[in-house]
Amino acid sequence: MSSLARRRALVVMSLVGLGLTGPVGLGAAGLGTAPARADDRHAFYVEALGKGGLYGVGYDVRLPRQLALGAVASHYVLSGDRFTRVAPYLAVYPWRPWSSARHRWFMQAGPQWVRRHTPSPGPEWPGKTSMSLDAELSAGYEYRHGLLVRAYAMASWGTRLVPWLGASVGWSL
Repeated sequence: MSSLARRRALVVMSLVGLGLTGPVGLGAAGLGTAPARADDRHAFYVEALGKGGLYGVGYDVRLPRQLALGAVASHYVLSGDRFTRVAPYLAVYPWRPWSSARHRWFMQAGPQWVRRHTPSPGPEWPGKTSMSLDAELSAGYEYRHGLLVRAYAMASWGTRLVPWLGASVGWSL
């Protein structure tokens, strides 16, 4: 898939994902514009099997109008190959179940940059490095009130579509 085709796919997935959320912050039932506590805007977390691959470390900040910006980064070794991933995202909180600002459903969309390096086992071969730009879309549940807990399903689209599940645990400040 060419670079231009990936960029187009990322834009389409982002627009579709954000379009599925409906009217954000326009007075729909259960929507508010502020977090449960003023100090719940910033979140630091670790995740397993999510945007960072096997694991990741992330940060996000909640913005007005039910939006958030964040990113996850990771570096790990799997079967001798070294993977580095960076995945920034835009999150939308379309509605709150149970009329509580602590419990929320979310959708996240954004690119994911992946660098894979296979080191050389001997001096004859210099090794191999490849990089890719993928598009990701995820949706799930979040609890945020001092403690941050997320569980979500996601899809990553690069050379092929890959469905995935992830979970995050951290704290909000």
